[in-house]
Amino acid sequence: MKLKTEHLLVICFFLLLLLPNLAGLLPGGETVNLEKRELASWPDITPENYEEAPAAIENYINDHAPFRNEMLDLYAEANWKLFHSVDHADVIPGKDGWLFYAGGDSVKDTLGLPVFAEETMEEILGKLLEARSRFVSDPAAFVLFIAPNKEQVYREYLPDAYASVTGTCAAEELVRYIRAHSDLKVVYPLEELKSGKEISRLYYKTDTHWNRAGGFLGTQALLGELEPEMKAVSLAEMELEQGDIWRGDLADMAHLPDSEAEDRWLSVNGYLDDVECEETPEPLLYYGSAPGAPDGRTLLMVRDSFGENMMPWLLRYFRKSTFVHCNYLLDETPDGLNGDVFVYEIVERNLSGLNEYLNRLLK
Repeated sequence: MKLKTEHLLVICFFLLLLLPNLAGLLPGGETVNLEKRELASWPDITPENYEEAPAAIENYINDHAPFRNEMLDLYAEANWKLFHSVDHADVIPGKDGWLFYAGGDSVKDTLGLPVFAEETMEEILGKLLEARSRFVSDPAAFVLFIAPNKEQVYREYLPDAYASVTGTCAAEELVRYIRAHSDLKVVYPLEELKSGKEISRLYYKTDTHWNRAGGFLGTQALLGELEPEMKAVSLAEMELEQGDIWRGDLADMAHLPDSEAEDRWLSVNGYLDDVECEETPEPLLYYGSAPGAPDGRTLLMVRDSFGENMMPWLLRYFRKSTFVHCNYLLDETPDGLNGDVFVYEIVERNLSGLNEYLNRLLK
């Protein structure tokens, strides 16, 4: 039977619809998640939720479409070059090519709203004191370390609309409360970082995190709190060496082209380089042993991603170190984890969850 023209057109139409999906089966056609969020999964359709199934299936198809990243890259490049804009709710385009994070409490922290209620700070302090009594024998060896948000350190590159409303922030208020109501040690090295950025860039322009230089300054502030008589080592005394191009997580989220990535990996050399350290990395745990370390004590540090750029020097400063990612405490109890020194590190934008994080620690 001879196909009619309209039949051929219908066949061609469906082939065009199927072609991207068929091409997606080829090597290199898979979708990689670059968006700091969990992509939609195929829904479990039941008689109770069948009405929501079409929307859920559509979300799955949208998130897993073949060549989705490539299409988003093309759109994002045009959007950035023509309008200096990004189409992602959690990415704020700043001045001079800087990108900032709108996720978590970053925007609230930047605006200074809302600060903690006093009863919330009282509850947090109570749990920190309980953790101190449980995990260390020397109260002076327990420190809460708050890594400042990039938006606080490089506020001058934010859009003008993000000026602080209150002139303070939740981190500053919590630090004041802890110091006024206890002898618990707390470090929030915002001023040290503001001063240090005259020497080197401390946070990546297209990433949410600080780099090695920022982590070095944070480490010096932490050690200075643990050892009040210790003189902090200036970043200006270190040898700073740039490496490969660093494409930040914000650039990935916004699908910016590689041509816009100007950050480079930065190494900081000249501090404790002569101390040999044996390291044992595990997925959410990291161990170190440095027999020649200047401090003979053992360190236990509960950390988030900001702790990673503090580890190179802490591993060599203490005789033995254990670094526990806070996500580890979701499934495991902290029994068996111990150290002479205990540091709880948390980035500023996650402070509103500190109560719950401490519950995991104290379970």
